[in-house]
Amino acid sequence: MADYATLARPYARAAFEYAQAHDLIRPWREFLDRLAGVSALAPVHDLIATPVVSRARRAEVLADVAGAKMPDGGGNFLHLLADNGRLAALPAVAEEFARLEEQMEATAEVVIETAVELGKGSATRLVAALGKRLGRELEAQFRVTPDIIGGVVVRIGDEVIDASLATRLARLANQMSA
Repeated sequence: MADYATLARPYARAAFEYAQAHDLIRPWREFLDRLAGVSALAPVHDLIATPVVSRARRAEVLADVAGAKMPDGGGNFLHLLADNGRLAALPAVAEEFARLEEQMEATAEVVIETAVELGKGSATRLVAALGKRLGRELEAQFRVTPDIIGGVVVRIGDEVIDASLATRLARLANQMSA
């Protein structure tokens, strides 16, 4: 079976985006933390893993045992996890949700690569647009990389946004040769 952290990532991201859009981050964090704590207990973990009890019933029992006050959308989320056999990943979901919350609040370091040096005004506008898109303050470091020909490559942690002309040309070449 895949690593729970890997399985949890898309669920945590979906929950976080929902909570953020509905201004419910704190209630969702508390909800997920309670569920994670309860699901880690041996008897509850055994219940989650047993095929004898229906997945829907497992979600209901888990919510009852946790005594969790469910935030808006919490019941649907719990049933989604159950339907997909991912209740055992709840501790990892809670952990990833917390990481996303911390990431949202923090200032991010970003490396921006361009083919030519940007003027101060262009650089400022680019950083402001990226910060708005990502929803946080950015500390930018600029690098000139002539190999990208044109456009921009943005690196934020392990995420890369590649809008370079070199990449577009490579994709076009691959499409033409296929």
